[in-house]
Amino acid sequence: MGKDKIFIISQSDEKTAGSRTRVFQYLPFFERAGLRYDLYVWFAGGFAYKMSVLFRALFHRTLFIQKITMKPPVLKVFKLLRKKIIFDFDDAIFIFPNNACKNIDHLIAQIEASRLVVIENEYNEKYIKENTTQGNVLKVLGPIDTQRYSPRSGSGGGAVTVGWIGGPSTTTYLLSEKESFARIKGKYGDKVRFVTIGADEEETKGTVFEGGNSPWTLESEVAELAKFDIGIMPLPDDPWTRGKGGYKLLQYMAMGIPCVCSPVGVNEKLIRDGESGFLAGTSEQWVEKISLLVENENDRKKMGAAGRDDAVRNYSFDHYAPILVEAIRDVIRK
Repeated sequence: MGKDKIFIISQSDEKTAGSRTRVFQYLPFFERAGLRYDLYVWFAGGFAYKMSVLFRALFHRTLFIQKITMKPPVLKVFKLLRKKIIFDFDDAIFIFPNNACKNIDHLIAQIEASRLVVIENEYNEKYIKENTTQGNVLKVLGPIDTQRYSPRSGSGGGAVTVGWIGGPSTTTYLLSEKESFARIKGKYGDKVRFVTIGADEEETKGTVFEGGNSPWTLESEVAELAKFDIGIMPLPDDPWTRGKGGYKLLQYMAMGIPCVCSPVGVNEKLIRDGESGFLAGTSEQWVEKISLLVENENDRKKMGAAGRDDAVRNYSFDHYAPILVEAIRDVIRK
């Protein structure tokens, strides 16, 4: 332990997308930039483990807390000991019943107690501005490692593959447009196939995705994504989804895969409609836009390349890492 090290409390390990993109992928860059750290995963143990983590935090000046909200007595101790808190969260954790913080008052208190708040998008920034006095906010959308996620070489040939990546808990979003996908399958038959990575197989039974699911693993996801010709991201429009970060879109874009997605939240910022992909707000639009991409390989390649360029220029790890490092250094200096 050492006071010159940043004490990082990550919500989960690197197998969880949020912690992987908001914490773990930065660590090599931190090391190259000379930022030393100690890191603990909050949910790696029970009560005794968490108490030991908090005890160790007392021996550090700067605390980087990812998505975990501390109870008022803990924040009070941190304040008395003049700890410099950097608080990072991606999703709209203030939305009930989805909120991760469980207690809005605790969330507000932690935002107020922080020297810097790192968030994902304007939706979360708006909440902070309207409900707190916090003025030091940094938006970091994603980011995506565009070296790990990069375009495949050549074409897979055969049927055009329409794919989705996610998890069991978000499969319901995918299936919100299952009738649209069924219409496309009926229209093109064996010329198109639908696949998923990480979906709930029980939920996909009886849909065009049945039998096309590959389990998600960190080791295999890039190879599985490389099989996609078109990436999709259906979403309902509600307070929770408006705060989502659009990470699967960033994965598609970095891989050079053209996207079709719902015009919800940050999706409208990530996708340049008609250039790097399509926004589809109705069932008719879903059928129309996917059909355009199924029928035109040149358009798929053109849109995929445009999305890749956007990912590298605006949303990549290489773009955001220096910005975050400088923001952390600014907190340490003050």
